[in-house]
Amino acid sequence: MANHSLRCSALAAALLAFAGAVGTAQESERGSRFVESGHWAYEYLARLRARGYLGELDPLLRPHHRADIVRALSALDPDTLPRPVAEWVKVLRSEFGGEERAWGAVVMAGSRAANTDRLDPLRPLGEGGVWPNATAGAWFEGGHVAAESRVLGDLYLDHDPELRPLRRPLGVLAEHSYLSLSVAFAGVTLGRVARNWGPPGARGLMISDGPLAYPQLGFEGRFGRFAIQAFTAELDSLQGARRYLAAQRLAYTASHFAIAVANAVMYSGPDVAPSLQLLNPVAILAFERENPPGDDRAQNYMLSVQAWYQRGGLVLHGEALLDDVDLNTIPGYSRAPTRYGFNAGARLTSLVPWLEVAAEYQQVSSFAYRAYGAGDRYDYLGRGLGESFADYDQWSFTADLFPPVRGLTLTPAFVALRQGEGDFRVAMPSDSVFRLSPNLLLGVAELTYRVGLRGRYQPTRNLWFSWDVGHNVVRDAGHLPGGRRSDFVALGEAGLRFDFGGHPR
Repeated sequence: MANHSLRCSALAAALLAFAGAVGTAQESERGSRFVESGHWAYEYLARLRARGYLGELDPLLRPHHRADIVRALSALDPDTLPRPVAEWVKVLRSEFGGEERAWGAVVMAGSRAANTDRLDPLRPLGEGGVWPNATAGAWFEGGHVAAESRVLGDLYLDHDPELRPLRRPLGVLAEHSYLSLSVAFAGVTLGRVARNWGPPGARGLMISDGPLAYPQLGFEGRFGRFAIQAFTAELDSLQGARRYLAAQRLAYTASHFAIAVANAVMYSGPDVAPSLQLLNPVAILAFERENPPGDDRAQNYMLSVQAWYQRGGLVLHGEALLDDVDLNTIPGYSRAPTRYGFNAGARLTSLVPWLEVAAEYQQVSSFAYRAYGAGDRYDYLGRGLGESFADYDQWSFTADLFPPVRGLTLTPAFVALRQGEGDFRVAMPSDSVFRLSPNLLLGVAELTYRVGLRGRYQPTRNLWFSWDVGHNVVRDAGHLPGGRRSDFVALGEAGLRFDFGGHPR
């Protein structure tokens, strides 16, 4: 208990010391809010980045600070840009332009509907339903400080088949709520922020925004084209084990190229507290982890590399995750299967202005994210901290169409998925079984083909509709040889958002 109090006091002291540095900085930018990872603007930002604009924004990172987006957009003049690029810039400026405000509020309401409880069109489960949601919050920006607090009410949280039951006495929970302190070259954040470290439009394999936002303390530094992010987070406890996640990321961003190296460690135990050695934001340069003497905590270490390249009308991107490597051999046993994940994609934007085509392949190994004990399972409240599934590979081919209707995008898609029986929510098997298992596709693999049409219609920045409808054909359904199934799976969402600002800064 004494060690836990000492660590908490050290965290508080570090935060106060940074606040003092902020107060004495002579030349720095004002504090700036985070634009939440699920904001509709990221789709437009990714399109502009793919066509060679907004070169100062890191394409492998969410969330961005609002000030960074405003600064990048200020270099673009819609009157000099072709359609549909000019329309994308205009809708973004309607959201991020105008007079800066010192405080304000946001109110959002919407609803999701689907004929499956699991909102994954390739892995439907359950009968579906209609789930309204609403969010209300307030924010403040002044000096070097930015703060925001929101409460979320979402009926889907009680129907998500992956999410563990939540204790919500008032039926709501805190989301995207934090306090940040910033100077020109660095910042520190305390609160709940959803992060995604990965290519545009994809969930990061190591750090994604799939789970609910978890409480964390984060640091960031900016040095020209280089940037570093680091955070430590408290996760939910499982079977008496207190669980924490620490991650660091070092990135280089240029106008047509970006690369990032990141690592993460999950540590747990009955009496574990936040570890100061894991708060070091440059620890990624050493790749070293060790338990203090007498410490019985378990650790699960991961390494990830992401890259993005754009030249002319071609964009290439990818991520590689290494979960574990077996460097030891045991007499009589083969080397254990590698735990890994990777994706690679290409997008072509130069055929005609109103069309983009893309192809992507992703593979996650049989035992990725899996652990011998529940405390080391790579999830938060049942949702994966990276991907939400393992033991699969997937091909997808899409075409984004931008017809002459304001705010409309149509995306016909073909997807092929092979899903094995590996599940990171299940404990690891015995070592003898594990070492004889394949790297990919345990048991009988389901093969799913889906032909569908995704779309989004956003006539104004305040209102949008999105959908994904399609037909699935499944072979070896239910992981049974010869099983066949044919399903129509549809998902839809509508959203309405209003922002209110206070006096100018």
